[in-house]
Amino acid sequence: MLSNSILRAIQDRRSIYKFKSKEIEHEKIDAIIEAARWAPSWINTQPWHIILIKNEETKHQLSKVVGTLVGIKAAHYTRIAIEEAPIIFIITVDTKKDPYHCIEDGVAATQNMALASHSLGLASYWIGVFDISGETGSIEEQIKKLLNIPGEHRVISILPVGIADMKSVKKDRKETSEFIYYEKFGKK
Repeated sequence: MLSNSILRAIQDRRSIYKFKSKEIEHEKIDAIIEAARWAPSWINTQPWHIILIKNEETKHQLSKVVGTLVGIKAAHYTRIAIEEAPIIFIITVDTKKDPYHCIEDGVAATQNMALASHSLGLASYWIGVFDISGETGSIEEQIKKLLNIPGEHRVISILPVGIADMKSVKKDRKETSEFIYYEKFGKK
């Protein structure tokens, strides 16, 4: 299989939820933001907005909200990641800029940021909070209220970033033959 730095970063990146308390250099933060800036978007709408959080009280409030995610194990890891990471990125998208493709655009920006973090020797823990139902009282709605995010924006993800304080575990992946079809769905 072909290999280069991008493919290796894609294969090696893992979600890490335990971080050292060491601050992240400003140049690295700027590089991560720059990676989001260059994410692909439908007709170059670039609908993303990113909130940087370093304040301990804000992180604690956020961890309480997001800590109610489904699944005890996931909620536990999520709270740890938010509380321990020296910086948290909240990725939102403006639905007025692009009501049809803004979700994919926000996901592309998040992926770029996670890969950039990895390439800079940092770890990240991708937390998806987008609520497809858009119901009042959802975790997404609570985050919007906590962080004063306008109503037309959707919260796509939370990305705690820092220096890893745990070893990553390489997980098995499906063989490509399990999900690749030729010409029509189901045709091997």
